[in-house]
Amino acid sequence: MKYVFVVVLFIEVALLPIRVIAQRHVKGVSYLEMQAGFVDQWRGSHHQGALLYSKIIDRRWHWQAGMVGAIRDTPPQPVSLRVEKYYGQGTAFYTLGSLFRHSLCFNAGVGPLLGVERIVKPPEGIPLTYTIHDPASKLVIGIQGSVNTELFISSSVIITLNYQQRYANSKIDRLDGVMALGAKFYLH
Repeated sequence: MKYVFVVVLFIEVALLPIRVIAQRHVKGVSYLEMQAGFVDQWRGSHHQGALLYSKIIDRRWHWQAGMVGAIRDTPPQPVSLRVEKYYGQGTAFYTLGSLFRHSLCFNAGVGPLLGVERIVKPPEGIPLTYTIHDPASKLVIGIQGSVNTELFISSSVIITLNYQQRYANSKIDRLDGVMALGAKFYLH
């Protein structure tokens, strides 16, 4: 998965040397971001969607908060379980560097997450091989680390590529890797 991220990042840098006049990282600017992505390194039917709000603190720092929903199916052992996770998350990002007159920015961030995990109960008569005795909703608390690439394509639109690693007190998978593509829209 790390190789996919590096290859995509290289393609962005190599093929998109465009020049735009954008808001970039100007203090006080706000953005609304929509993301869609894959959980656990593109394997199987594991999807994520997010709606996030970003606020620029200064040229180097910005914060982001929002809601995330992720759905994944566990490997069949002997039956697959559907795991749904819904988070509220906040992340503080630091801009590591930029290229093409700040049209392409690289960020890293860390922050808390809080939400609920729901494990969909399998049909009656099918034994569970997991250590789950009562599939139900559970409060999930954790932390996430994130790397993010932003490509300013106009004065009000940014395309983002994100990789997040989340660690939470889940019943099934404590560690989630998420690759997501998003679009940020400038809020006037």
